[in-house]
Amino acid sequence: MPPQIYHHKPARPHHSSLTIPCENSQCNRWFRSVSGLKKHVRSCHVSAPSHPLPPEHPALSPPAENELESNFEPFDGQDEQENPLSNEPLEDQAQCEIEYHPFLDGRPCDENGNFLPPGAKPVLPETPSTNDWSPYRDRVEFETAELLYKKVQMSGGDINALVDLWRASFIKNGLADEDVPFANKDDLYRVIDSTSGSDVPWESFSLSYNGELPEEDPPEWMKQEFDVWFRSPHAIIQNMLSNRDFCGETNFMPYRKFSKKGEREYKDFMSGEWAWKQADKISVDPTTHGSSFVPVILGSDKTTVSVATGQNEYYPVYISIGNVHNNVRRAHRNAVALLGFLAIPKSLFYSTIFFLWSLLHSNESCSFSFANPFTFERILFFLVHQPTLKQPFTHDFPRADIHEILAPDLLHQVIKGTFKDHLVTWVEDYLHLTYSKKRADEISDDIDRRIAAVPSFPGLRRFPQGRGFKQWTGDDSKALMKVYLPAIEGHVPPDIIRTFQAFLDFCYLVRHDTHSDSTIQKVQDAVKDFHHSRTIFETLGVRPTGFSLPRQHSLQHYPWLIRMFGSPNGLCSSITESRHITAVKEPWRRSSRFEALGQMLLINQRLDKLAVSRVDFTARGMLSGSILDYVKNYHNDAMEATRALDTRAEHHNTEDNNNGDSGPVPGPLTPGYVKPSVRRLRQYSTNCHKLSVQLNQPRLVELLRRFLYSQAHMNNHDAPSAFNIPLHQCPMFNSRVVATHSAVAYFYAPSDCSGIGGMRRETIRATPLWRKHAARYDCAFVERDPSIPGIRGLDVVRIFAFLSFSHDNTTYPCALIQWFSHILDEPDELTGLWKVQPDTNDDGSPSLEIIHLDCIFRSAHLMPVFGDYGHRFIPSDIDFTNSLDKFPTFYINKYIDHHAFGLSQG
Repeated sequence: MPPQIYHHKPARPHHSSLTIPCENSQCNRWFRSVSGLKKHVRSCHVSAPSHPLPPEHPALSPPAENELESNFEPFDGQDEQENPLSNEPLEDQAQCEIEYHPFLDGRPCDENGNFLPPGAKPVLPETPSTNDWSPYRDRVEFETAELLYKKVQMSGGDINALVDLWRASFIKNGLADEDVPFANKDDLYRVIDSTSGSDVPWESFSLSYNGELPEEDPPEWMKQEFDVWFRSPHAIIQNMLSNRDFCGETNFMPYRKFSKKGEREYKDFMSGEWAWKQADKISVDPTTHGSSFVPVILGSDKTTVSVATGQNEYYPVYISIGNVHNNVRRAHRNAVALLGFLAIPKSLFYSTIFFLWSLLHSNESCSFSFANPFTFERILFFLVHQPTLKQPFTHDFPRADIHEILAPDLLHQVIKGTFKDHLVTWVEDYLHLTYSKKRADEISDDIDRRIAAVPSFPGLRRFPQGRGFKQWTGDDSKALMKVYLPAIEGHVPPDIIRTFQAFLDFCYLVRHDTHSDSTIQKVQDAVKDFHHSRTIFETLGVRPTGFSLPRQHSLQHYPWLIRMFGSPNGLCSSITESRHITAVKEPWRRSSRFEALGQMLLINQRLDKLAVSRVDFTARGMLSGSILDYVKNYHNDAMEATRALDTRAEHHNTEDNNNGDSGPVPGPLTPGYVKPSVRRLRQYSTNCHKLSVQLNQPRLVELLRRFLYSQAHMNNHDAPSAFNIPLHQCPMFNSRVVATHSAVAYFYAPSDCSGIGGMRRETIRATPLWRKHAARYDCAFVERDPSIPGIRGLDVVRIFAFLSFSHDNTTYPCALIQWFSHILDEPDELTGLWKVQPDTNDDGSPSLEIIHLDCIFRSAHLMPVFGDYGHRFIPSDIDFTNSLDKFPTFYINKYIDHHAFGLSQG
């Protein structure tokens, strides 16, 4: 039959714009419909419950008896949290004290650097009008430029084609085509280039080798001249200090913070001992008193843009300052800037770096004084260096002893270095040394199948084919660390397992958001255990020459480095690795790829100008509301913003948020809680008897009645258990029941990817069909005894349904769960992981119960005890969807994230 032909024009939908804002002041999302807004609020901004919360877990670190020094002040800052191993109540978070440096204390001054009298306020620079969009004519032009050049990265030819279509649409509707935001690509580029203010221009110099040439066949680079492009470090640092986007997230003086237990805490750079000691040395000169101390951080790493074209290696040099908080630097919010662009041989690299830093070294004290235009504080610069050097180039810098200022590098020394390049490789080497090639390959394949069979977890990166891919990223290595230890058990000797346990404990300890004297001692113990256990690789012949490895040697220096520079996660080279994408790789792809350096510099400069404009317009409240609201208000001569948006939410690092099931929660610290989905699933009946059939849970009504009995007698400790009484003594149940497939847990986890207040969310799922593939019933921690810290006070359950009903005017959000019991009272001696097994009835059926949602703390990740198979391989029918049903015992995976690791330390 021929297709039916319609002779009338089908109705076309009208444009539906993003005109409805999220009501959460920390969120910058907009929606086209009320239903879209409601769905967003239900999933991301559920309100804290009004009923009392269960007590949170106390700290897991033992107290110290340090005597506090004088000159303390109460510390009141929501982003300076207690020990990250804990999930302490809110009232405990503020019970800490801080001591500021008595001399380099960042006193306010005028624009000439003269200190103001006490209580006097500086005269702030004049702020342009909120109608001044220069160099753009209006907001439409700015957002168009940002969309085309920064977000979409549209080519010049496509920009011209889009403008032609735009103009054609205007002419068709009788509008003036000159109202198109830009005439063509050149007009767009010219407007961006004309941005004035805080952008720092590029400069260059030539460099060539001036040493003695070899007599025979000197390398070509010794005879060539190279161009080096750089920007003024003074200007870049001044921009950072005056960036209003960093307001409230910058320390202008060294400080010492002490917890309520009296332990010294190390978090951001200025909390470290190095900054305090340098301030002591500097303040010997009384003319420096009242100034702000600004440590300058340098980072560099080679990056390759293509393996198939000519010159493909670049050495970008990045600059940051130690004053901004670690979370700002990790979130890539312009706190790490491009200082130099070096496309030169490695042999000339350090000479180039020395020249760049000589621009900052202006006198004997390595200081430079100017008044910050927004905070008005006198500034002193000093150098901190990040990458490893063979020859120090900092000899003439009084605060830059190369042996003291090399900061820790978690990515290359710990994650990619010791773990992936050393330990994982050594396991493969052991297998091939011990077995035939065929048998070793079979064992490797089984390890891959075990990794692929790991149960799902919010945000967990899966390895469907195991480790069988060539290009490994830092995120891949981090994901493998979470699941590798249980996967190799049974295939390698016990001492290799102990080696991995000690190393992983070290790795998770040093990546904490905040460190204390107690956690640093644990780091030292983990290094000692690792050095003792790794000798198994020498005994087995994998490392016959020993362990003279710089990256592993660096581990023993981490306790000292933490005390010097604060938490290592604020200085990790993964921060500069991420900047490679925006500063090098993407600009290179946008270039003609022929003599691309000049084009890449221009692209970076334009991106900086767009960023400067956005920060400026946002600070003046000019980007409030949607673009259509702006246009409507513009034509109504009502330019006042309807609401202020915190655009910083755009910059949260979401490295672990691969499937949308987990992520940071914007806003301040709040008590943790679990909120069920309020979306009713129409496929389920609200009749409890019919629902029991649909859920394949014949005991559902009985369990609901026993749940009501438990709730009615929860404060009567003499009452018998609900499962020890006849069913007829339990309340009758005839209420409507709503079943849902998920709930969202909110909890404090500052060491993981979290919001400004340290809050994180994760979705716990209980669905018979996840992504049209198979059932997914997640596991969770349940609070058993709040007085017992960590996992010892928690139980593990598997959730089969989320339910909600009302009884006697009380709403009960609850969950249908199966209990898991701890096999031992202590973690497994070999792996350091707690073992659990599912509870069953006498007939082998799961031991089920209904519990209140308030009892649930957060998700738990269980991994099968693959080692129970010994040298046998796991069956081929086991995968990540059914592994929780196929194995009798499981490990509680403390390596799934930093919060879970902290719980395991109790």
